[in-house]
Amino acid sequence: MCQQHWEGPGCEQSRQEIRIPAEGSQVDFLMGNDGRWGWPSADEVPAHWVSLRAYFIDREEVSALSYMLCVLSGACSEPVASSEYGTYGAVELLLHPVNEVTWVDAWRYCRWAGKRLPTEAEWERAAKGELGELFPWGEACPASWLGLPCWEPAWSLGTSLANCHDVYCRDPYPGTAPTMAFAPGASPEGLLNMAGNLWEWVNDWYSPTAYASGPATNPQGPEVGTRRVLRGGGFLSPPRYLRTTARFHLDPAALRPDVGFRCARDGF
Repeated sequence: MCQQHWEGPGCEQSRQEIRIPAEGSQVDFLMGNDGRWGWPSADEVPAHWVSLRAYFIDREEVSALSYMLCVLSGACSEPVASSEYGTYGAVELLLHPVNEVTWVDAWRYCRWAGKRLPTEAEWERAAKGELGELFPWGEACPASWLGLPCWEPAWSLGTSLANCHDVYCRDPYPGTAPTMAFAPGASPEGLLNMAGNLWEWVNDWYSPTAYASGPATNPQGPEVGTRRVLRGGGFLSPPRYLRTTARFHLDPAALRPDVGFRCARDGF
């Protein structure tokens, strides 16, 4: 058995996974911004119905500790620290999510663990839940759209909903937070840090025009591209990027302190 929070070939899976849907072979949901919340980015519309095969997705982001085992096995490359916020190799940050990883690093880790990166559609459904929430925890904003604080009382370790830019989110972490932090901000099905902490690589290539023009069943995104999609916002993000429909994209070779990932696998 792997040590706590570690996983990989030949090891019992210790990171809890969430099956979506909990029962049944498929799930339908409205993907994108349907206009209820205003200010949609051009690449979040139009909202469109999507049907997905059942799948599992990690409850937490992949930790620096889990990623270390992949490096030790020779299947993953050791992250190259690009900032003071790097978590890999820092003993005190072993249970924080691994960051400063490229899309290929994330893809290799998930393959090594017997999984894969989630598709963009799978990620969004996991964040929204059955009711299609604005944030994983519901409709309440973590901070004002106008940049004014909307916490009352001030956020604390027990009440913070997400880890975003410290101008907006009064959470207790200057950089990343542990993968199991922010339980009050969990998604309806119990996924943690689907908003904030780290932007998360997904499998899809980015295209602003192909967002709603792909297949309505199990969309995989464009076949080719130059940038990969990320979801969820990070600890350097303003709160508008914590919305479940917010999209971001980067060169897949990019290394950033606010980027990490979680894995998924088929549910049948």
